[in-house]
Amino acid sequence: MLISVHPTNRATKAASATGSYALTYEKLAALVSDGRSLLTKLCESQLTDHDLSAECAREVDRSPIRADRLVRNYLVNFVEE
Repeated sequence: MLISVHPTNRATKAASATGSYALTYEKLAALVSDGRSLLTKLCESQLTDHDLSAECAREVDRSPIRADRLVRNYLVNFVEE
């Protein structure tokens, strides 16, 4: 899988971006925000180590930044102009 951080998901025909994904600045900002939100929840929880581990698993399970959700939530296909 090829991924490029790019301002938009528009590519010129000469770029040959077929089959590549763009992580646009907008989606990158969303990814950072979602990650920050997850970490803030966990850091502010004040749980014991054992409880924190379980809470972390629950929060990650609900999170859009799970590995199996990254493509769907943050990457977009390039479109040729």
